Amino acid sequence: MEPGKFNVRLSVVIEMTHWISDNIHREIHVVDVTKQSGYTHWHFQRLFREVTGYTLSEYIRLSRILNVVYALATSHLKITHICYDNGFPSQQALARLFRKYCHCTPTEFRRCAHKNPDFLKSVTGALLTKQTHFKKCSRKGAKPYTITTQIERTVISKTSPCCTF
Repeated sequence: MEPGKFNVRLSVVIEMTHWISDNIHREIHVVDVTKQSGYTHWHFQRLFREVTGYTLSEYIRLSRILNVVYALATSHLKITHICYDNGFPSQQALARLFRKYCHCTPTEFRRCAHKNPDFLKSVTGALLTKQTHFKKCSRKGAKPYTITTQIERTVISKTSPCCTF
């Protein structure tokens, strides 16, 4: 890829990450971001993955979860308010996604964060260091499968004994 083209593409991806941050409080779909970028849907998703290492939908989910994690640790707002302030359609949707990424409920997380001031920093770092590896199958026509390391689970469980995973 030519250096000039890469810089333009990189700037578009950076611009879209800022747009996501500015609009994270509302329900954002991948299609909204790709339309905003000016690229075709599939091309922008490939470009975004190439530049950030995350799929676009994974990046949006992770951004939402990081905002919720910060709000739970630093505010006394009700979880329902935090949920809707971060674009989740329901508290159940938040709880399901939160458990997937943080391995505990939002209430358990809040309790841990209030007991241990360093908990927020360790969880944020753990969420950001999660690595996903793709292993391609050697058979013709076989679909690739994903191997996810458990760095985030290890860091969180070692950091705070008050949350059980």
